[in-house]
Amino acid sequence: MTRLNKPKSKLTWLWVILALLVLAGVLLGLDYLDIVQLGLY
Repeated sequence: MTRLNKPKSKLTWLWVILALLVLAGVLLGLDYLDIVQLGLY
């Protein structure tokens, strides 16, 4: 595997990972809120 000396590609991967983490966090947060609401009401 050749090493890429492109900081732009690394930055793109960083943004992709960050977006996936945020998306996963939002989905988990919504699930958690649904569970809390079901438990409260």
